[in-house]
Amino acid sequence: MVNQSEIFNEVNRLLIKAYPNAMVYVQNCPKDFERPSFLLELIKISQSDLCLGSVEKTVYFTITCLTAIDEQYRSEQEDLINMQDTVLRLFNPGYIVVGDRAIKVSSLSGEI
Repeated sequence: MVNQSEIFNEVNRLLIKAYPNAMVYVQNCPKDFERPSFLLELIKISQSDLCLGSVEKTVYFTITCLTAIDEQYRSEQEDLINMQDTVLRLFNPGYIVVGDRAIKVSSLSGEI
């Protein structure tokens, strides 16, 4: 059985692969965090029994994209859109591989 930690680690690995020079913070950012970077948060987990020995798990994550800022602490919207688009494309196949399983990605959304 795949656990949420393994799924979380695979999402983290995908971010690092796409942005090898960016930092990925897990669950919270330090005060003086680096940019560009990501904040990867585990938001919610739900589980229901399917049959004897089988369960269905749903794991919710939030990935926050943090781009460079100017002297007024503003990010360029185009940079944010491009970064977000790259992150969303990581999940375009509709699944992520975790161990010997292909975990279905059932929902993606983004906002600026």
